[in-house]
Amino acid sequence: MGSTEQLLERIRELEEWRRTLVLPEVDAPEFGHVLMRPAAGVFVGNLLTGTLTTLASAANRVDITPFVPRVGFTIDQIGMSVSTGAAGLACGLIFDADAAGRPTTLLAQGANVDTTAAATVLGAVAFTFRAGKLYYVGNWTQAACTLRCGQTYVQVPLSWTNAATPARQAALRRVQAWGGAATNWVYASTQHTSVSAPFVIMRVA
Repeated sequence: MGSTEQLLERIRELEEWRRTLVLPEVDAPEFGHVLMRPAAGVFVGNLLTGTLTTLASAANRVDITPFVPRVGFTIDQIGMSVSTGAAGLACGLIFDADAAGRPTTLLAQGANVDTTAAATVLGAVAFTFRAGKLYYVGNWTQAACTLRCGQTYVQVPLSWTNAATPARQAALRRVQAWGGAATNWVYASTQHTSVSAPFVIMRVA
């Protein structure tokens, strides 16, 4: 009995020791959308570089773009920046990606925000990003407001058109009637669109 109790005690000690370890994120890439682990309260975004421009949205529109953080971090707010308001609501979305790199399962949806007036608006959400993992982030709008977005060169293109002058396609777009929870993403080639990547702003928890 004594040896069994000692063994169990040793196992408990090892478990407590394991919990104190901070393991390196060995799978983290050397470059990504968020290069350092930000302090709580810092706002981060999904664009690689450059400045913002604007993009007219539409009722029931969902635009998403890839997001690969270099470090893991948790957010408590997600949203967008409204350039020209329109009466309605919107929210930020986070989707998982499958083995082929295509968007699939809805992982998180921010609380609704008001797009009536020009402002940067964020809704509550609780989500933790893993370092080096591919996600898709974007916005879902109820009304035809105008949102700030990245310049055409600030995001990795998902595809190109075959026009005389090929145009980059940095976002996937679908239409879903506004209300309730967004559905999981079902990828289709027709979703590739020649618009700038949506700007998604997030607050670190």
